[in-house]
Amino acid sequence: MRFVWPLALPFFITRDFYFKDSLYVGGQHAAIDIIAQSRPTDGDPVRAIADGTAYASPINDYYSGWNVYVEHADGWRSGYRHFRNQILPVNQPIPVSQGTVLGYADSTGRVTGPHLHFDLWNHEKKSPEAFAKVGWWAHDPELYLGVESENDMPITNAEWQQIATADENITKQVNALTSDVLAVVDALDKRLDALEGGGGSDVAATIAELRRRLES
Repeated sequence: MRFVWPLALPFFITRDFYFKDSLYVGGQHAAIDIIAQSRPTDGDPVRAIADGTAYASPINDYYSGWNVYVEHADGWRSGYRHFRNQILPVNQPIPVSQGTVLGYADSTGRVTGPHLHFDLWNHEKKSPEAFAKVGWWAHDPELYLGVESENDMPITNAEWQQIATADENITKQVNALTSDVLAVVDALDKRLDALEGGGGSDVAATIAELRRRLES
C-alpha cells in the first residue's frame, strides 16, 4: 500500500520516531511531529495518507487535543493529533479517500506549539524498528510515507528471516569449502615435504585435486 505525506511539502520533522521521554507510553515517541516550512503550521490542511475509514474524537483530549484516526487496508491505522477543531462528524465511521482533508494543524492538547503529531500503526510487526505500544505495533512513518512503489517499502520481518537463512546457508557452504581447501593444502604440504626428502611425491596430482575441489 502506498502512503502519501499528511502535510504538503515543504515541511520539517521536529521530533522523530525514536525520541525517548517518560511522557510517552513505553518511553518512546513512536511517532513523528511535523511542522510546515515557508508557511504557518497553524491551520495547515492535514490529509489522509490513504483510503480508509476515519473516526473523529468527540473530545478535545488533554494530551492529543482534537484528533482523528483512519483505518486502512492490510491492518494499518494512521493517527493525526492536535487539530484546530473537529471538522468531521464524531463517533461514526466516515469513508475517506487518499488526500481527503481530515482537519487543520494547530496546538490543541499538551503541546509547545502548532504541529501535527502523526502515528502509523499495524496489528502486526511489519519491519524491525516497530515498537510495541498499547496493543499495537507503531512503525516509523518516515520509512513508509511517500514511498512510490511496493518495491521501495521497508524489508519485512519475514524477508529479514529469509535473508538471514540464506546468509547462514552461504556461511555453511563457505566454511565447508574452506575445510576442504585446508585438507588439500595439508596434503600438498605433506607431499612437498616428501618430495624434498626424496620421496618422489606426485605434486601435479595434488594440484589437480585442489583444482577439482575448488571448482566443484
